[in-house]
Amino acid sequence: MGKVASYLNEHILGEVSDLRARRLEYAKDAGFQSVLPELVVFPRSTNDIRKIVRFAWQLAEKGHSLPVTIRGLGSGQLGGSIGKGAIIDASKYLSQVIYVGQKDQVIHLRAGTRLDVANAALTFSGLRLANSTQNGTVGGAIASDLLGSKGAFAEAVEKMEVILSNGDLIETGRLSKRDVAKKQGEQTLEGEIYRRIEGLIEDNGDVLAKLDPHDRAGYAGLAKVRGKDGSMDLAPLMVGSEGTLGIISEVVLKAEFYSADQTSMIIALNSETPSRELDEELRKLEPSALELIDGALYTKAIAAGKKYPLFIEEHGSALYVLFDDFNDRSRNHKVHRLKKILKKAGLLYVTTEDVNSEDIEAMRSPELVYAASLNDTEQLSYTFCDAFIPFDRLDVFKRSLASITEKMRLELPIKVNLLTETVSILPVLRNSEAEHQTAKLLDVYNALVLKSDGYLIAAGGEGRVRIASTELSDVYKEVKRIFDPLNILNPDVKTV
Repeated sequence: MGKVASYLNEHILGEVSDLRARRLEYAKDAGFQSVLPELVVFPRSTNDIRKIVRFAWQLAEKGHSLPVTIRGLGSGQLGGSIGKGAIIDASKYLSQVIYVGQKDQVIHLRAGTRLDVANAALTFSGLRLANSTQNGTVGGAIASDLLGSKGAFAEAVEKMEVILSNGDLIETGRLSKRDVAKKQGEQTLEGEIYRRIEGLIEDNGDVLAKLDPHDRAGYAGLAKVRGKDGSMDLAPLMVGSEGTLGIISEVVLKAEFYSADQTSMIIALNSETPSRELDEELRKLEPSALELIDGALYTKAIAAGKKYPLFIEEHGSALYVLFDDFNDRSRNHKVHRLKKILKKAGLLYVTTEDVNSEDIEAMRSPELVYAASLNDTEQLSYTFCDAFIPFDRLDVFKRSLASITEKMRLELPIKVNLLTETVSILPVLRNSEAEHQTAKLLDVYNALVLKSDGYLIAAGGEGRVRIASTELSDVYKEVKRIFDPLNILNPDVKTV
């Protein structure tokens, strides 16, 4: 064991390893990039993380580099949880639910807690996480700004405990103008951040005011930090920051009551997109999920041996609809209204009244069957997920995408969350050429998204793979310098 690993093992409760075999385990996330770290750290407390970060700060002050990257389950594909310095795995020990408040509908937990574990703890109180998303850790979902079915998961954040780049611990939350002034008077890194961030906002107020809420590239949360009353909250900057501004250690989240009784439905369309009239009628019913699924994905899944209770044409598509209203009467009324709409339109469907809910959920994700059927030389890429495309530009987007498909000789099936208007394309890439194919496709795809009046970064973070250049790129680089002046936290991610 090297001197650095030995020294850190003496000073923290958790474990530090520099064994090559262990480092190789953490050299990759779920994507194609690989960066071998120097150390892997398994902290047992928030103070362990603070000590590691403070140590890296002290080294940086002396001209030595030990970058620090926080990691949850490493399930992302964008390279946000890999790095060449110290990888801190928060999921091994820092994964406890601290408190569940049924009356005030909140849950307090450590950032390394898995989302499914958090939801399981809430279930006993008849609650669930609002806008819950795929399995991952709570901290990872916030740091990557993941979307749930109806909106951003991070909208549920009430408070966060955050470790700054010098090891100081702060708590986010909206401070009044008076409290902001007190904070700015402190001779600490936190005080410096409040002073300089407020100045940065004032200097760029006009540009920030015009920022489209669908554009979440860089540190777009800067536009939400300062209120009109002079109050400030640093939490919006932590959302989507990929651990480059601070390390989230604990979180208090809002929860919501839910009914265990749900009705979901798969609708077969005879076209690639629903008509505007059908889309509007569906939205009026206020479903909890409304997703468009490319028929080509079903064709691939069927070719892999899958059987479904409803046939979807390859050149058509399917809609997944979910109603989970707490009130049974309200939910049943919505389902009845939707059936009348579909009967009038002559569309076929299956619901959980016809088949098991597991059958419907399996039809919701045909790409998983497709991915499982690939050979060892291929991989389904999620790098191109969650770009914002306005619904009225979706047909134009799909026609242009067809030309890219032909030009690059890649199949590009899509899935669309119609409630958030976010589009994911799901190409299969050759492992040996994944990096080259991704870079080439990203350039073309980004141009297409912009041409369709959309934004490439609308959710899901940026990582190392996709970093958008915007009018505010220089401002975002300054945000990074303010929070992390010695460039310790996850360098080369989000900004370059």
